[in-house]
Formats: sequence, structure tokens, C-alpha cells
Amino acid sequence: MNILANREKAKIKANPQYRSSSITLLRFTESNIALHLDGPIPLKYLVVTKKITEMIASEFYGNRSKAIEYCNQLILKHLNKPSFNEEQKNVLEELGLLCHAFKFYNQEQLNLIIQMIHSKPIDPYLYNTILSKLI
Repeated sequence: MNILANREKAKIKANPQYRSSSITLLRFTESNIALHLDGPIPLKYLVVTKKITEMIASEFYGNRSKAIEYCNQLILKHLNKPSFNEEQKNVLEELGLLCHAFKFYNQEQLNLIIQMIHSKPIDPYLYNTILSKLI
């Protein structure tokens, strides 16, 4: 990635009007990056996935299917069993694991979870914005 960044820097230096292509920008975003000017630094996604993996290993003896089933039922119980379409159910699967691993069950956290369930299928950027508030 440093080679690409250096090439882009040289192009910009040679021509201040130069703008990186969308393909080049996508290559830069293949990894987790963030700019935080103030406020708390959010958990890194690797920390989140590690915690979920550890929870599945310790509570469900590594059985991800059982963990998903249990966590889905639990989160639906906390959300008062609302109905979701198929895309939202897929998001619920991710968030059920997240909620159980981090014990996100207070009303403010559950409100963010509902927003995330509804937003991810139509606006992944909004989903990530809400996720950053949650973690």
C-alpha cells in the first residue's frame, strides 16, 4: 500500500489538479482506516470479531450455529420480537452475536441496534456510522 500512496503523492505533487481515480481510492480502503480528530477512539473491528469468536468458543464450545441461534432469540426477545425482512434478518444475525459478546442490552444500545438493522441493507455508510456510536 505504501507504494501506491507514494505514487499518488508524486502525481499530486507534479500536478496539483490531479485527483485519484475511484479505483485507486477503493484500493486505499481495502483495510480499516479512520480519522479521529477528537472523542474516543472506537474499537477496531478485529477486536470486535475476536471478542465474538472468544464468546462462541467459551459459551458455545465453538459451535457458531448454536451461538447464532441463541443470540438471535435473545436479541429478538430484547427487541420485543419485531418482524424483519430477509435482508434485515441477515443483519440481525451479525448484531445478535455482537450484542451478546459485548452485553449491549440497555435501551439506548437496543435503539441503535434497530437503526442498524434497518440501515445496513439500504445504506451501509449509515450502518457504520451507527456502529461507531455503539462500539
